[in-house]
Amino acid sequence: MFARRTAPCLLSLALLTQASVSPPARADETHQVLAGETLWEIAQQHDVSVDALREANDLGNSDRILPGQHLHLPTSDGPTPTPPPPPPP
Repeated sequence: MFARRTAPCLLSLALLTQASVSPPARADETHQVLAGETLWEIAQQHDVSVDALREANDLGNSDRILPGQHLHLPTSDGPTPTPPPPPPP
């Protein structure tokens, strides 16, 4: 009886945990700026904030980027992954 009630709960919890984990960006990733691109567009493409892009590239408060420029991509700003629950006793 216990296993019948516990198994669906554990399965649901495992699926929810798996769905919330996204792989972080690698530290060595870069983006080459194309003509007409903006920091906002690049941030959206790589799921990071404009402020994080500025900070990773020492841009200060400037939005000025040039075609051909290589921007370092910070790790994702997305939700922090939830650690898996401890195994049942």
